[in-house]
Amino acid sequence: MNLIRPKSQYLNCGILHEKVFKVLIICFLYFNQYSIAQSQFLSEKPHVNTIYSSAKDLKFKTKPEAVDKKLFATDRRAIPDLGWGKFKAWLRVDLRYPKQKKKYLLIQNPVFDELNFYNKNGLVENITYATEINERRVKFRFPVFLVSADSSFYISGISKLNPAKFPIRLFDEKGFAKFKENEAFKNGILLGILAFLILINGILFTLFRIGSFLIFLISALCFGLLYCFLEGYLFGKPFSSVLFENRWFNFQYVIYGAYQLSSYWFFHSVFQQQIRPYKFLYTAFRLLVFLGIIETAFMILSPFWFDHFSDYGIKTIGIIIRLSTFLMNVLLFVILLKIKNKSHLAFWFLIGLLPVWLVYILPRFMPFLFVNAWFTMPQLYSLATLWYICLISFGILTMVYHSLRKELVLEIPEASKAEEKKSVLSAREMEILLAFTNGFSYTEISNAMFISPHTVRTHLKNIYSKIDVNSKAEAVRWVIENY
Repeated sequence: MNLIRPKSQYLNCGILHEKVFKVLIICFLYFNQYSIAQSQFLSEKPHVNTIYSSAKDLKFKTKPEAVDKKLFATDRRAIPDLGWGKFKAWLRVDLRYPKQKKKYLLIQNPVFDELNFYNKNGLVENITYATEINERRVKFRFPVFLVSADSSFYISGISKLNPAKFPIRLFDEKGFAKFKENEAFKNGILLGILAFLILINGILFTLFRIGSFLIFLISALCFGLLYCFLEGYLFGKPFSSVLFENRWFNFQYVIYGAYQLSSYWFFHSVFQQQIRPYKFLYTAFRLLVFLGIIETAFMILSPFWFDHFSDYGIKTIGIIIRLSTFLMNVLLFVILLKIKNKSHLAFWFLIGLLPVWLVYILPRFMPFLFVNAWFTMPQLYSLATLWYICLISFGILTMVYHSLRKELVLEIPEASKAEEKKSVLSAREMEILLAFTNGFSYTEISNAMFISPHTVRTHLKNIYSKIDVNSKAEAVRWVIENY
């Protein structure tokens, strides 16, 4: 048996060692846990010394005294959540902190279309997406209000196509300053890790010209934009009014849709060969992706139809979107279980997506488990998704490493009369030939096997020479006769 080392596109590229990503993941988990623990200790638990009363106002009253008092009900949850719908959410807050004079009340939810704060003298401050940070009384990306330690006040919020949640945190002067420092530290670490992963995928695409790297890079960029949106970095800027308060499109669903659809695109590009034999699963996947495209387009155009829907209609839309996303997650899980023995990358997908699935499904479909838990869904979902991106990046690296080894050293068996014709081809060549004769293009084979389209063409040229054929039709006939 002869071992030959063919000239390869990978020879001068070097090998990125897998330990780099192991260290990266460990650092990510450490800094994540550290930053969350620090921020939790800095704030006081508002539900211990605070009484909440919440109400849904379908008439959109502008003053708290105009709202029917019968609508208010005591809310004993750690985070008051009035859910989806077309209404103005009202929250009466009764603070009982006799030892301190002033506190910072922070609402760790920046995605309210409008937020108002009222004290006994009336409206104190109005904050929208476009209210620049320099114009706010407390200059911070999250809505923050100065309150007296022993007082009662009202907060109203409109959240058109998001749940109306009020994750409230209370700080004194020192605690608020420390919270801002920890937030900057945490987001710097997380966005730094994301930027590093994007850079790695950009380098890999530049070197190997494999479309999967570019698709994953686009997906990671979309997630970075989504993370900045959920953390409030896109609000209070000169461009915020154009993006979030226009009458033509809903930019937040441009972000949501771009990330979701680019993730489906990447999943399809790397697993298409393994999924196609399961015709029902493959058809269901394509149908749900098509439904996702329709939903995204519909939500992006919400400024044209929102005013024509009732509260019940908006709730129904929310249920449909959640249900379709839930079905897609279940389908992805089933697909990964089916193909886990056929693709090494499927294992990394399962590990990477598990936290994302748990964070998305459990709080939404089993909310009774989290009545007394204080956490924000966007924060948990963002951290779980960043974990997924880290794991998939590591999985991609291992795929490249294995492809690299296959391309550097090929086992070419010596011809023997006792051998079958099909043994003329190496296992790698047979894999490529089967994919090509089953209708996959050069690009699709490249994306799934993590080799460049040029390498696919080179392999097929060598395969044609070995099996003595000159066309795809002849190659198909050879496969039928010999495989």
